[in-house]
Amino acid sequence: MAAPLNSPSSSTARRKAPHRIRYSRPWLAPYQTEAIFCPERYALIEASTKAGKTAGCLVWLNEQTMMGREGQSFWWVAPVHRQALIAYRRMKRGLPREIYVANDTEQRVTLLNGASMWFLSAEKPDNLYGDDVYAAVIDEASRCREESFHAVRSTLTATKGPLRAIGNVKGRSNWFYRTCREAQHGAPDMHYAKITALDAVAAGILDQAEIDDAKRRLPKHVFDELYLAEAADQEGRVYKNFSYAENVSSEVSDLGGDLLVGMDFNVDPMSAVLCSRAADELHVFGEIIMRNGSTEEMAREIRQRYPERRVKVYPDPSGRARKTSAPVGQTDFTILERSGFQVLAPRAAPAVVDRINEVNALCVNADGRRRLYVHPDCVVLIEGLEDLVYKEGTSQPDKSLGIDHAPDGLGYLVHMEFPIGGKSATRRRSMF
Repeated sequence: MAAPLNSPSSSTARRKAPHRIRYSRPWLAPYQTEAIFCPERYALIEASTKAGKTAGCLVWLNEQTMMGREGQSFWWVAPVHRQALIAYRRMKRGLPREIYVANDTEQRVTLLNGASMWFLSAEKPDNLYGDDVYAAVIDEASRCREESFHAVRSTLTATKGPLRAIGNVKGRSNWFYRTCREAQHGAPDMHYAKITALDAVAAGILDQAEIDDAKRRLPKHVFDELYLAEAADQEGRVYKNFSYAENVSSEVSDLGGDLLVGMDFNVDPMSAVLCSRAADELHVFGEIIMRNGSTEEMAREIRQRYPERRVKVYPDPSGRARKTSAPVGQTDFTILERSGFQVLAPRAAPAVVDRINEVNALCVNADGRRRLYVHPDCVVLIEGLEDLVYKEGTSQPDKSLGIDHAPDGLGYLVHMEFPIGGKSATRRRSMF
C-alpha cells in the first residue's frame, strides 16, 4: 500500500520522527471507490459475498489512519472475535512491514504517525464505549447487534468521525437493513450502495461460473441475499404486499386539511399513525408511540401538535366500552370526543383478516397500483408492516412480537376509509 522514503531502526523512533510516505491506493473497482470513498459521513453498503467490500474498507480505514495523529484511534468492528482477527491479519499483510508496529494481543496496528487501527469484536457492546474514535468500519453489520452500532456511534460523537457499515443482506429484522433503507431514501449525510455478484463479475473480481454454481446449489432465498443483496421475504408475513422500496418515500408530507389518525388503545405502547388523504391514496407522514400511555395523554399530545386542526380519529372499536377505572359513562371514545376529535369506527370490530387484506390492497392492488405511502421516519409502523408474521399454523398475527400495534392503528383507519367494497360510510360512528 505504501513505500517508505526513510525507515528508522527503532519502533519508537518510527513513531516520533517526521516521515514522508509516498502512497498509491491499491486498485479498486469503480463500484468500490464510489460506495466507500464517498463524501458523506455515513456510507452503508449491502453487498454480495466476496465482492470486495471488506478489501475496499480496509483500504479506506488505512487512509483515514494515515491522515490521523499521535494517539488517535480508528476502529474496525466485527460481530465476533474471529472475524475481527481475519481483518487484522489482512491489514498486516497489505501494509509494508516498515511502516507499522503491530500488537497481536490487542489486535492493534500503529502507523508511523502514531495513529492506531484497532480490530474489535462487537460481542459485548458495553466494551465498545468510552474511547474517542476518528473513523470506524462496522463489518458484517447485518450480523452485529444494534446495541453495538449504538456504542460505535457514541464513540464518534466528539470527533464527528465518519462511519462505514458493510455487510450481506440478512433478512429485514435488523438495524442495518432499516438504516440502509433510510440512506437509500436520501437521509441527510448518508450514502447507500448495493453491490451484487453481477457487479463483481463485470469488474473481474468474481467468476461467472462460480456464481452459476452457487445459484444451482443454494436455496433461492439464500442465494438472493448472499449474492444479489436482496432481502428474502419472511415466511408468513402478515403485510406481504408492503415493500420498503415501493411504499416508503421521503417525499411524504402533511398535506393539510383533515388530519386522519389511526389509533390502537394498547397501553404499552399506545400508538397513533398520522395521515393525510390524497384522492384515493393514504400518506402516513408521522407516528406517535407512547410507552405506558393513556387515551387522555394521547389526545392531549395530538391537540398540542395540531391545536386548530380538524382531527378524525379511527380507533379500535373496543374503545366504545366503559373504562373500568373511569367515571360512569366515560369511554376511550368519549375522551377523544371531549378533545374535539371526530371519532369514526364500526359498530363491531372488523374481522382481523379483513383489516389485513385492506391494508395489503392499499400497499399494492391486483393491478399493481400502490396507494399507501409512508415516511421513513415512521420506524415503528414500518417495522410492524415489514416484520409481523402469523403464529405458526394459524391465521392470527403473532402479537408476542410486540410490533402489531401501529399496524393495527393503520388498519382501523384503512378499514373505514379504504374498505374493500367501499361501504365504510354506512358503518361510521361520529359525534358530529
